[in-house]
Amino acid sequence: MGRHVVLTWTLVGLVVRAGALVQHPFLHMDGPGYIGIAQRDITPERWRKSLARYFPPAFPAAIRLAHASGLDWEASGRAVSFVAGVALVPLSASVGTAMLGEGIGQAAAALTAVHPRLVDASVDVRPETLAAVLVACVTLLLLRGDPLASAVAGALTAIGGQLRPELALLVPLAVVAPFVVAPPGRRWRCAVAAALGGGAVLLPILLTLHAERGEWVVSGKERYLIARRYGTDSRSLLDLVVRHPGMFLADYAVSLPTQVGFALGAMEQALAVGFVVGMAVPPTPSRARAAWRLSVLFLVASTLVIAINP
Repeated sequence: MGRHVVLTWTLVGLVVRAGALVQHPFLHMDGPGYIGIAQRDITPERWRKSLARYFPPAFPAAIRLAHASGLDWEASGRAVSFVAGVALVPLSASVGTAMLGEGIGQAAAALTAVHPRLVDASVDVRPETLAAVLVACVTLLLLRGDPLASAVAGALTAIGGQLRPELALLVPLAVVAPFVVAPPGRRWRCAVAAALGGGAVLLPILLTLHAERGEWVVSGKERYLIARRYGTDSRSLLDLVVRHPGMFLADYAVSLPTQVGFALGAMEQALAVGFVVGMAVPPTPSRARAAWRLSVLFLVASTLVIAINP
């Protein structure tokens, strides 16, 4: 019965997104940037340059793959977002079920299928839905509490930083997560496996970016962000925090409450109230409590990091 419910909501999500797509919505202002990287830089000769661009290269790489099917460039970008947006419905059900049971999984599928912001992201040339799919997969892998699954999760987190720069935060979180979700006898093994999986992917990226930019950065976007927000000669967030801590903290004191407001507003008011109340009350079953701890860890850490640039 549960699978039929999730399948039904997946079909609803597909129909709703298809209805939005046939209206040919306006292209987000970032869309041409992603398409341009897909056209020019996702090649064997220019892949190093693509890592150092303002927009990270993983979403443009997916656009280029879709373009190989014969779609034009804009349609390719929308197709990637669309497929990821539909896939997010059953993935959300799996995450909800793993955390709090089948009923919550079905509710998560229903919400994901029709939530206006998720529908909007599914029909535009933006990496949000693909990034959400990655986060859901990482969460499911970490909840297994298995070293092999943790290693795969670590590798995926490093790739996530090339979808959206802030997802680089998932690399250390994947290492810490086993201490709140894995069985006691596996925690260190899972943490080491996640670190090795993440490092195997992230280290070559960091070295390439250092060679291209001359700074230790996780994304080519850092220097543009700093120039826009702070107007200093710093070219990386690390350099900014070390050399101009007062400037960073003064800006952050304003940015953090702004980001909290953005996050709650994105849920819509009624859902935000339920979210705050629900997160404030830990569940009693041990499995659900472990999942709740993982959620709190991810939410607090991601909010703190994303607040650097709300």
